This record gives sequence, structure tokens and C-alpha cells, in this order.
Amino acid sequence: MNFILLNALVSVAIFGAILLFVRIGRWTGARRLAADAAAHRAGLGVIEGVVYALLGLVLAFSFNGAGERFLARRAQVGNELNVIGTAYLRIDVLPAAAQPEIREQFRRYLALRRQAVQAIPDIPRVRVHLAEAAAVQERIWALAIAATNGGTATPASQLLLPALNEMIDEQTVAQVAMLQHPPMAIEGVLVALMLLAALFTGEAIAELKRPSRLHVYGMALLLAVMSFLIRDLERPMVGLIRIDDTKWMVEDLVKMMAPR
Repeated sequence: MNFILLNALVSVAIFGAILLFVRIGRWTGARRLAADAAAHRAGLGVIEGVVYALLGLVLAFSFNGAGERFLARRAQVGNELNVIGTAYLRIDVLPAAAQPEIREQFRRYLALRRQAVQAIPDIPRVRVHLAEAAAVQERIWALAIAATNGGTATPASQLLLPALNEMIDEQTVAQVAMLQHPPMAIEGVLVALMLLAALFTGEAIAELKRPSRLHVYGMALLLAVMSFLIRDLERPMVGLIRIDDTKWMVEDLVKMMAPR
């Protein structure tokens, strides 16, 4: 199922669950009110305050973390493209006869890295493309070693080999960044706090015969939208908010590598 659709369905479910827990809270509050009208709210403000504070803390922590990881992934994409471009330009230091095949392998490598990103969230396909890209990396390294007399300390090897090594390391960094998400337990705690806060809100407005729908529905909608945005930011390759502004960098690199 499309991630955006799945995320929207989860958010709709959270919205409905919040409204349901508000109604349950009103029902339990009405029963307590009928049993003891004078003291049915005594001492509950402190407990509610703790829950609301925890909800705000976890919500802020989750949203801030998702935003930071989104920016880090965008920066990482730019850094990887820069590293690939630098290594490609340094092929110029190799003997002319060795350059064409290495340049072709670079083009294959970039194409496979793009296909891996485009295959998300189909993890099996992603792994296939990453495995192929790793094999091409090994081929590039072997060709570079052969072209620099076995990697001996020459100006060509000192320029090209460190750049290739950095390119190989950057792919590992990219894979880690792509799969880096907070534990599911944190999202579970966030949803649980939302529902508990909705339950306490329902109890707090139990005395009202007709509570404001604007406030109740507005609260539920706001919490559901926040949960949607947090999950969306955590998956910038498939969500609504994407790191598409790096596409022009990819296209520029493809043009630079185009055969002449």
C-alpha cells in the first residue's frame, strides 16, 4: 500500500480514537458527577497536568527529532553527490587508456544508487540495487588500483584513491541514514498519551451538557495532523514532504558524467 495513503489512514484512525476517548471520558465523568457532585474533580487537576505535560514533551521530542533527521538526510544526499562528483573528476589523473572504463562504471554506479532510492519502500528491490552498486564499487576500486600501478604512492593514487575510499564510506552512511528511525515504542507512547489526554479532557467537560464541538474536534484534528507530519518527515523518500530539492544536483551530476 502507498505510504502516504497508509499514513493518512493511521491518522484518521487516531482522530477517531481521540473522539471516542473524549466520549468515554464524558461518560465516566458523568457517572462520577452523579455519584459525588461536590468532589468528583477533587485532586484530578494535578494528574491531568502531568499527562498533558508528558504529551507535550513527547510530541515536541518526536517532531523535533523527525525534523532534524529530515534535514540530516537532505544534507547527506548532497554530501554523497559531492563525493561522487569529486572522485569522478579525479579520474583525469589516470592514464588516458584507463579512463573510459572507469568512467562507465561510475555512470553505472550513479544509476544504481538512483534506482535504489526510487525503489523505496520496496526493501527487497532496494537491497538488490544496493548489492549491485556495491559490486560496481569493487570493480571501480580494482580498476583504479590497476591503473595506479597497484596503488603505489604516486600523485594519481594519492588524489584518486582517497576520493574513492570516501565514496565507498559515504554509501554506508547513506544506508544508515535511510533506515534511521526512532523506536516504534516512542510512537506507541505518543499515541497512548494522546488517548489518555483525550480521556481526561472528556472527564473535564462532563459537566457541560453541550461541549463545544469546535474545541473537541479541533484538538483531535490537531493531534492527528501532528502524528501524520511526524511519520511523514521520518520517511522523506516516500512521504508528502520529500527531499526533492536535491534532484537538480543529481541531474547536474548525470550531465557531468555524460559521455562526450
